Amino acid sequence: LVEGMLFMTKRLLGERVELKLRPEAELWTVQADPAQLEQVVLNLLVNAREAMPEGGTVTLTTENLTLPSHRVVALGLSEGRDFVRLTVADTGPGVPAAIREQIFDPFFTTKESGESTGLGLTTVYGAVRNSGGAVEVLDGADGGAVFHIYLPRSSARREPEPEVEPGPVDSLPATQRANVLLVEDQDEVRAATAELLEQLGHRVITAGSRDEALDQLEQHRGTVELVITDLLMPGGGGRELVEELRRRKLRQPALFISGYQDDPDAGSRQDLAELGGAVLGKPFSARELQRAVAKALRSSPKG
Repeated sequence: LVEGMLFMTKRLLGERVELKLRPEAELWTVQADPAQLEQVVLNLLVNAREAMPEGGTVTLTTENLTLPSHRVVALGLSEGRDFVRLTVADTGPGVPAAIREQIFDPFFTTKESGESTGLGLTTVYGAVRNSGGAVEVLDGADGGAVFHIYLPRSSARREPEPEVEPGPVDSLPATQRANVLLVEDQDEVRAATAELLEQLGHRVITAGSRDEALDQLEQHRGTVELVITDLLMPGGGGRELVEELRRRKLRQPALFISGYQDDPDAGSRQDLAELGGAVLGKPFSARELQRAVAKALRSSPKG
């Protein structure tokens, strides 16, 4: 799973951050939701990138571990002593001991108002706990933050999937490709997402703001088949953009991208659905993007 994500993770980390992968050859089986584990990895890698604005190194390690009983108890784990450990270590400033107990709280942030709020360590904690695992945060030997994810070894045998699903960047048949307008204010996320869409065979126009998106729609009037937009952006977010499209009688379906802490509640989701849009949580895996785009293209705005 981790190796299959390397294409997207390298793009998200950017040129200043080096990614090192140290996998164990024969990992034990764990029982977990692959999409949730992908989100865990993306959350930790992107937060590591934000901790190193001048660049650095992120090391991703997977290994089998048999823990002594006292460590199992200390980590709050309930069964067994055999675990698969996924580690994400960076060379940034690290996580101060004083806030380590708070970083998984839903609304905790170290950023000033208006700055990026990270990508949801609460999501990491919840996904790992759903898998019966635990998260541990430590200082690295040479500085930086070390996040250990412990997942219990499973005795269950993996069943073959009934259908072979396309790989995350496999090109789609010509009948499933579309002209897509991608609106995202973060340059690296926009570039990585655009490349993924192009790998799938879509034709992509990009914009970094609501106003730029409206200009692009005017220039490519009648050819854009889907609008993918960040929900919250400086100067007007995705909701405002799509509301303006509807005022202009433009009926393209929309796919809203939302960071965890800004994820709309059920009522807001209904409002977005009435505008002709679904919500995809950020960060997302390549496969989740592929599925969300396919579903959005099959939909149409109400009214």
